[in-house]
Amino acid sequence: MVNLVYPYVQITFHEYTGERFNRSEVYGAIRTYLGACPSTLAKRLRAHDIKDNKSLILSMDDDEEITEEFQGAKLWWTSSSGDVSEAGNGPEKKEEIINDLDKFRLGKDYYSKIGKAWKRGYLLYGPGNGKSSMIAAMANYLEYDIYDLELTAVKDNTDLKKLLIDTSNKSIIMVFGLLVGIQSACYNYLDIDSHHLFEKIKCLLEETDMTPADVAENLMPKSVTEDAETCLKKLIEALELAKEEAKEG
Repeated sequence: MVNLVYPYVQITFHEYTGERFNRSEVYGAIRTYLGACPSTLAKRLRAHDIKDNKSLILSMDDDEEITEEFQGAKLWWTSSSGDVSEAGNGPEKKEEIINDLDKFRLGKDYYSKIGKAWKRGYLLYGPGNGKSSMIAAMANYLEYDIYDLELTAVKDNTDLKKLLIDTSNKSIIMVFGLLVGIQSACYNYLDIDSHHLFEKIKCLLEETDMTPADVAENLMPKSVTEDAETCLKKLIEALELAKEEAKEG
């Protein structure tokens, strides 16, 4: 009876899939297909620039709809994206996230005034609780690009800088599994797989709002004279300083 009253099927294709935020090939194919449709089918378009290229990519704007026929079937394509107001845990948390994003977006002059880099870090943790959806919603709200950084694959500070230089000015850089990966990161940077300071570092990471890039920056040896213990203590000092600054702020 329901099928007789509403004889339609709705299928949703997400742009990103999985915990590691892999871009869906199906979504990409659909975007390419719709991009080839006559511009008269869509009244509102979104332009995307390409790095190191003067060309623009046109795609459907959010909440825009295209109607067409395919092999005798009528199709409605609707473009939508994640909304921060639909993410988070409860209305108070959603409002807190939105306010924080607005404060950051409008705070470039303030960061410059106090001599700090204009960046913001978030720690998202727990299995199956919408981390990827939250990241997508934040990127959509800020109109930022998204990059997935495999921290343990970075060999040294030079590699990290090269990766960061290749990212766009306005972007979200994701690093998964920082707490779990601190041991493998230490093995990668310092050639150690255990140390008595690991537990203290893990505790500080749980209590401190420090971005993975800053963790890597403090963890990497800056000279041949810095051994593993020196680098770990340097990271601990940076974490404790960030913790105190957070209390004062």
